[in-house]
Amino acid sequence: MKRFAIAALILLSVLACTKSNIQYEPTGEISLRPVAEKATKAAHTTTAYGEGAPAFNVWAWWADANPGAAVDTYLASNDVTPYISKGEFVHSGSGSWGGSTPYYWPTRGSLVFAGYSPSQTLGGTFDYDVKTGKFTAKDYVQSHYIDQTVDLMWFDRTKFHNTNDNVNGKGQTVNGVPVVFHHALSWLEFRVVRKADVPANWLITELGLTGIETKADFDSKGATQWTNHRETGGVRVWNGSHLALPADQENGSTEADVLESTPNGVVVIPQTCADQAANLVVTYNLKKYDGTDDSWLRAQTVTLPLTAGTDGGTWLPGKKYIYTIVFGNNEIKISPEVKDWEDRGNVEIEVQ
Repeated sequence: MKRFAIAALILLSVLACTKSNIQYEPTGEISLRPVAEKATKAAHTTTAYGEGAPAFNVWAWWADANPGAAVDTYLASNDVTPYISKGEFVHSGSGSWGGSTPYYWPTRGSLVFAGYSPSQTLGGTFDYDVKTGKFTAKDYVQSHYIDQTVDLMWFDRTKFHNTNDNVNGKGQTVNGVPVVFHHALSWLEFRVVRKADVPANWLITELGLTGIETKADFDSKGATQWTNHRETGGVRVWNGSHLALPADQENGSTEADVLESTPNGVVVIPQTCADQAANLVVTYNLKKYDGTDDSWLRAQTVTLPLTAGTDGGTWLPGKKYIYTIVFGNNEIKISPEVKDWEDRGNVEIEVQ
């Protein structure tokens, strides 16, 4: 009888265990809400970083502690562990970006983030030192074809974000941790116009750059952020057939046309353009004055320096440089000189 009672007790215990339920609520997916510091190219006509912008890569580090007031203070007193290593984030709607393979918040502790855009580049090795807040790109390559250029950007380490604020839709950061991208490259734009009192006899056919360095190393904390420039070549900015518009004399404005084969595509590695290290070459035809509308001289070129308006002859990161080429005529003039009559004396001719 006693043995039966024990067996029954064991059976009830087993039945109780099989009916028990352990409920676990998963953490929310990690998402970011980026903006660009300044507009530069491609999808970035505003500071918004939304649909149509390229995917970007993200680092994240975890610490088993609540967020601190400042990142430096927090890092000095807490050990961090890599949590995401250059994970690709893509647009997921409503201005937020999530992992192409979703990443989820840890069940405790907090995260700090850093990253760079775009996730796909022509070349380079990218790294971020969370202790110093330094982003580096070694052997970075920027295409000399403007339809293939990219807008290299990075965002620095964020404040640490507590995982408990990102679970089950709680807190503000669940819909995207705010991050701000900084531009690493320089943006060039070329406009053409003719003087208002000049006839329409300038036909521009090509704009190109010479001496552009397309490979270098980047250090966001360096005194000179871009170093070790190399692989110099040319960049074709635009080709076609364009008559320069006249400037507006009444209000002093310049109705200039932007000439580029790919809109917002002339984005280059910051570099020196002093001492004609880099130049703009303009190819044009000049109309003949023989009474026919379609009579042009053969193509001519002019090489123009680009140092005006730069910072000591250098293009700097995150800066846009607008060059307006103003076409004018040197009117053909003749300055005649009349010599005084020279008296050769009286000569008598005898007629018989």
